[in-house]
Amino acid sequence: MFSRNTGANLVKVTLTLSLTVPFVALVVIGALTAHGRQKRLLLVGLAYLPLYLIFGLWHEVRLLLAVVPFVLPAGLSFLQEMNRVDQPDPR
Repeated sequence: MFSRNTGANLVKVTLTLSLTVPFVALVVIGALTAHGRQKRLLLVGLAYLPLYLIFGLWHEVRLLLAVVPFVLPAGLSFLQEMNRVDQPDPR
């Protein structure tokens, strides 16, 4: 499977990773600031990740679409925390 993912599809894999790595980084950082329900939703993504890495073709973004509703709240919570830090105190 590794040779199928890195063989002739190397350009597709590189493009897909360049588009998804920033989002994954946002979700990982957001997991630190996420609340209880959001952290429980991230468990679905953690269960899905090994299956994607082992059995999925890495250039198929449609496999990742099933996880987006579960990991998006964690990424958005991080952006919300960043917005609060950037806002000045209304004193």
